Amino acid sequence: MFLLLPLVLLGGETRAEEGFDNPNGGDILFWRDLPGGNCPGGGDNCHRGSPALADVNNDGKLDIVLTTGNGHIMAIRHNGSASGAVIFDVDIAPMIGMSSGSAVIASGAAVADIDKDGRVEIVVGYGADWNHNTKGGIIVLEHNGTLKPGWPNESIGKNNNDLPHSVFSSPALGDLDNDGDLEIVAGGFDKRIYAYHHNGNLMSGWTADSALLHRFPTWPNLVGSLADSTWSSPALADLNNDGYLDIIIGSDEGNFDSRWGGNSGGWNCPYQLPAGWAPGYCGGSVYAFDRFGNVLPGFPKYMLEAIQSTPAIADLNGDGNEDILIGTGTFYNTNSPSHPTNGFILSAVSASGGTVPGWATPKSVDGTIPGSPAIGNIAGDASPEVVIMSHNGGRIYAYHANGQLVAGFPMRPLARTGQSTNFDVGFGVILADYDNDGKMEIFVSQRDSITVVDGNGTQLTTKNNGADGKPAYATGGWLRNSPAVGDVDGDGKLELVVHDSRLYVYDLPNAGSEAEWGMFKQNAAGTSRVNAPGSLQQMPGELRMVRSLQNSNFGSGAMAVVNAGDLPMNYTVNTNNANSRVTVVNGSGQVPGNGSKTFTVEVRNVNTLNNGWNNLGTISIQATNSLGQPAGTATITLRIYRGNPHRTFLPISPSN
Repeated sequence: MFLLLPLVLLGGETRAEEGFDNPNGGDILFWRDLPGGNCPGGGDNCHRGSPALADVNNDGKLDIVLTTGNGHIMAIRHNGSASGAVIFDVDIAPMIGMSSGSAVIASGAAVADIDKDGRVEIVVGYGADWNHNTKGGIIVLEHNGTLKPGWPNESIGKNNNDLPHSVFSSPALGDLDNDGDLEIVAGGFDKRIYAYHHNGNLMSGWTADSALLHRFPTWPNLVGSLADSTWSSPALADLNNDGYLDIIIGSDEGNFDSRWGGNSGGWNCPYQLPAGWAPGYCGGSVYAFDRFGNVLPGFPKYMLEAIQSTPAIADLNGDGNEDILIGTGTFYNTNSPSHPTNGFILSAVSASGGTVPGWATPKSVDGTIPGSPAIGNIAGDASPEVVIMSHNGGRIYAYHANGQLVAGFPMRPLARTGQSTNFDVGFGVILADYDNDGKMEIFVSQRDSITVVDGNGTQLTTKNNGADGKPAYATGGWLRNSPAVGDVDGDGKLELVVHDSRLYVYDLPNAGSEAEWGMFKQNAAGTSRVNAPGSLQQMPGELRMVRSLQNSNFGSGAMAVVNAGDLPMNYTVNTNNANSRVTVVNGSGQVPGNGSKTFTVEVRNVNTLNNGWNNLGTISIQATNSLGQPAGTATITLRIYRGNPHRTFLPISPSN
């Protein structure tokens, strides 16, 4: 059912009203009130967690997973207005030892099959983003909304009410130890970074020590803890190319100047510190840890503002190494009497903690950047762009991979009523193909609506309630989270998902099918990393086949083509340099992201070959990514044995 909504004024606030014709409104695929949607203390504008899109019920279509400020976790089917569309609606308060309706969630959900049972789990941080009498920690639900054994896990540190500290951070899910299942990573207000196995046990080495412990080895508060709180959410990527995922996260932990002793590295606080602040201590940091909780070389990177922004990860310059894009925070700009502007920057940090070509100097913007950047192709060129919105100034900035500004930026987007707005911590930019031009457009939350901006800086949504003929994608409450964009109804086109205390799913009839950064932290698992193009994983250099003399007219062997990237990869097997008796079955095709496909080498007339090993030449594999660019090659020598092979069995018995 499609409902077109006009915008009517209700007590100084606008709300989309259903059941009326509005040619300039967005087409609503469905909407529904969220049960128990009112926030602690009343109102409907407290929902900080951004929606995730994932197939929860295994029907092959994306479902909507969301959290509410009053402690609910919900999963809603793609046809969310229909009877039975709510897969589950769980008030987590009884699960965490609180009375019903008293829990608070500010984290977004991360969704993936963490235990490899074929069904996804839902992982959420809980606790308030303000001074509230509530518990904090991490909870995991099964696909049907029941509590997963081993959970919840409360934060170790306590708040002023002697309750476990909040986890504002939206978790990240990834296979840190390469054992086939997924681990869970999040940061807490208790200054700790947590890494759990899916069963709820902490990984070895976690919670991680502060890097400052080397300088101050007698400070017990730095053992298993950083020196300050964490608002940032973690990203996962292999920074040091050792084959294992690393953890990247921002922190409020600053550095100490030389008066504290040890090696300060020349650290200095160039502005007046907040009243009662420790002298000579200021700033924030970007941390990178390995799977054991060790700080990677070159990290942390200390900056002169707290780091509330969530990092975004991509290989900007194609050198085979991941790069880190991150904003800052608001603490010192707000609380220092000097109101310093040191945090008015967007930084790119290399995998080794150094600089990135074109980004040697952080990019200056017109305000702090507590929100999180997105990475995707908005310009239609051969490399991605980095997009961010400033907090104080309310402008969108877009940079090419080489650090140059994209033409048309910065620009100031306006909400549907013509006002600008701040872009706070927990917000993220969304990138998706709004108009089916093959390029990504920019989606940002503003006041009570979603603004869409083209890759040339032109705003595509209304600034004056539709008088300009452009569409509005409105809600009734002040948005404090990011939207999501994905194909939730399976029609091959994208939909826009946004919620305050009411969930709206807008049809985007002119949209394409691609969303390169379709939700907060890029994907439902929350890794905050660009989808890597399809890439051919290294293959063995030789394929050996064996045929006995009694059955030696035909031989065959199989090999797997493995895609090491996240996006599809095409491959072709070439037999030009192989013996004429060699043919290949399934010698071309497409391999899905992180998937594999098997081809078979067949050898005819084996009985005319010599006894023993025979060299049959080589085959070659050429791979291309989804853009048609080279994605790797391999050359494989073919050998076949004709004879009577013997098997030798060596019995093995346990020693006494």
